[in-house]
Amino acid sequence: MLSRKKRTPELEKDTPKKGGKGSMVLLSILFAVCFVLGIVFHIFEWRTASLGPSSLQLAYQGVLAVGYAALWMVLHNIYRARRSRPAKSLWTILIAGMIMLGVGGLTSQIGGTSVLPGLDFPNNLGGF
Repeated sequence: MLSRKKRTPELEKDTPKKGGKGSMVLLSILFAVCFVLGIVFHIFEWRTASLGPSSLQLAYQGVLAVGYAALWMVLHNIYRARRSRPAKSLWTILIAGMIMLGVGGLTSQIGGTSVLPGLDFPNNLGGF
């Protein structure tokens, strides 16, 4: 038979906690900062009406990767402790996906030309 070793208070003190509240707050702040930097980048491109230099594009991709990795770590720590029912997970994902599709459809209708260059039909093919 395999035996389990009892944890002593000395071992628990030395064992680092994963996903403590301090790291969760720092990761959340990191995601928020990266998200705001991404929005600022898009406003900059929209205002200048041209693509930025390739180094700026690369920095933007790096900021996105770091920000969404921080978000993933926060969500992983939140959902690691509590398990939800599969039906709840399914409906949460479906409803969030439908909301994101609606937001994407509305966002795609903001600004732009009424007719795509080289095509004879309007670009509102989504029906929004």
